[in-house]
Amino acid sequence: MLTLAGGVKDLNFVLGQIELSVKLHHTKEVYLINHEDCGAYGKTGNYKKHQNDLKYAKSKIAEKFPKLKIYLFYLKLDGKFVKV
Repeated sequence: MLTLAGGVKDLNFVLGQIELSVKLHHTKEVYLINHEDCGAYGKTGNYKKHQNDLKYAKSKIAEKFPKLKIYLFYLKLDGKFVKV
């Protein structure tokens, strides 16, 4: 498990970490979770922005690692997960 400030905001870093994980640990599934009121996103961090960024990240990861199962979630501050 890897926790990153900003979630998928720095997609190049995320891709590098996934590549390393696949190489070293034969990772089969990736769960991408962005959360409500993320400080790294600041005022631009509304649900729609997170949703778009998560979907874009999934498309880029799937291009590079087509065998990975990729799950997207948005975590609300009340602890509830919203499937993206």
